[in-house]
Amino acid sequence: MSPSPPEPRSTTSVPVDDAIGRAGRRLAEVEALSGIGSWEWDIATNDVTWSEQLCRVYGVDASPRPITFEDFIARVHPDDREEVQATVRRALASHGSFETEHRAVHPDGSVHIVFGRGHVLLDKDDRPIRMLGSGQDVTVLRAAHEERAAEERRRAADQARDDALALIAHDLRSPLAVVLGYIQLLDRQAAGGAVDIEKLRPYLGRIDAAVRQMTSLLDDLLTDAAAEDAAEPLALTSVDLVAPLREIAEQHDANSSQHAVVADLPDPPVIAEVNLPKLERALHNLLLNAVKYSPDGGTITLALETDADAIRIRVADEGMGIPADDLPRIFERFHRGANVLDRSSGLGLGLISVRRAVDAHGGTVEVTSVEGQGTTFTLELPRRR
Repeated sequence: MSPSPPEPRSTTSVPVDDAIGRAGRRLAEVEALSGIGSWEWDIATNDVTWSEQLCRVYGVDASPRPITFEDFIARVHPDDREEVQATVRRALASHGSFETEHRAVHPDGSVHIVFGRGHVLLDKDDRPIRMLGSGQDVTVLRAAHEERAAEERRRAADQARDDALALIAHDLRSPLAVVLGYIQLLDRQAAGGAVDIEKLRPYLGRIDAAVRQMTSLLDDLLTDAAAEDAAEPLALTSVDLVAPLREIAEQHDANSSQHAVVADLPDPPVIAEVNLPKLERALHNLLLNAVKYSPDGGTITLALETDADAIRIRVADEGMGIPADDLPRIFERFHRGANVLDRSSGLGLGLISVRRAVDAHGGTVEVTSVEGQGTTFTLELPRRR
């Protein structure tokens, strides 16, 4: 027995005008939900058709009268009109598309940010005949973006402040170690009954110098904390570098029982325009590192060379050296060489201080190192600014 044929289904024809009307209403609903309005520009007649949503974007009532391109430009903020017109002209000339972000002035005077797109349609002879596009009010989106950007800037400022505090704390350890070392030495001499005021004077002088260095560091901390002071130029004075460099070498030589810290300095004075406290802190950091990363002792050299235009200060040790893979990153904040991570403590901030000091002088710092043989830092500074 053969199956019965299916019964025919009834169909209802929909007038084309009704279908178009429903599609238009749906499009209007979609535009209202998305906040993106559409437009069409008939280039030949200069008539511009805006959707209801685009009228909302520009804050105007829908009008039965066709809008012209000049009407659109009149809605654009006066300061943005030239750029919008130039953008449209470029799209017409290239037969391409464009994107623009401009301000629109509503009739109530409020200013809104509009993101627009457009595309050129060509006839069979490749001549522009129409443009289609869209516009969206992105004022709220841009405000949210600016708020996020402001929050990121605040977090970056907080991080910079924390980094500055960590850097100053690191730098304070050097003069503090000098003070503690000489106080312990004085205490031992006093306990042995061998206190000679004349012999004490050099120790007291070095303690005084270290205290002054810590005071200078604290002054820098206050300066870094004030944003308005950050851009102030470096205060320079003309000084003879030979005496302070010799004093720095003698301090570190006296503090280390394993190392010989020697000064290779010229006999005549070397006059240069520098900020001596910043330069001294940089050298203290380099010498502390040289001692720290030369666990087997050896000679550490603080040398000064000069010519007519520049001075070069070199700190060289015979220590463990820096692995080749770490050399490109040694001036990065918190970076430490792979061969010292498990052997010594540290924050990886000392060389940041050195580089900041050299950069502030308009100079350069270079490092050469061979793992297992030693490291040399060379600071080159202009003699005059």
